[in-house]
Amino acid sequence: MARPERCCDPSDVLNELWRCDKNRLTPCKDYAICLQDDTTQSVGDKIADKSSKRLFHFVNEQKLQNIKTYATFISLLEFLNGRNEQSQCAAEQERDLVEGFLDAAMDTPVMEAACAFLVSRGLSPCDPCEFKQQLREIWFSLCNRDSRCRYDLLV
Repeated sequence: MARPERCCDPSDVLNELWRCDKNRLTPCKDYAICLQDDTTQSVGDKIADKSSKRLFHFVNEQKLQNIKTYATFISLLEFLNGRNEQSQCAAEQERDLVEGFLDAAMDTPVMEAACAFLVSRGLSPCDPCEFKQQLREIWFSLCNRDSRCRYDLLV
């Protein structure tokens, strides 16, 4: 299979990123999902979840906690979901958690391959620190979802 930076077809790129992922969980071993029919209901302009069961039947949480990218992301989510204040201390803690997650993500073969592909398309800087800054902006900065941006045009 061609390396992501040489791929032109989005399917090839995604397959290569999937192949590079050494941290993925195994279905039926590490998690099981409960597929259900007709799980959403439109109420005006909002969509309501009307599923009768939880999406995940089980998840191996111990395995998640032992994989750095998952563990740092879970810590960040728990902080953001439980945050009730906007103090300076909370802002610093959020920055630290974001940095920890970005560091963990940047240290994976998937992110190395994604960076190589994006650099080959002229969509990302080749410097890892600048690429990390780009991820921070994409993932953690507020953006206007009504307007198209450069990141909508990756492939």
